[in-house]
Amino acid sequence: MPYSFCHPSVESVVKQFWNPNQPH
Repeated sequence: MPYSFCHPSVESVVKQFWNPNQPH
């Protein structure tokens, strides 16, 4: 994810999207 480091908020959402079974 090249935009993760640019948007920390997006990174959080992306992590939730990629890891729905993992806790936020």
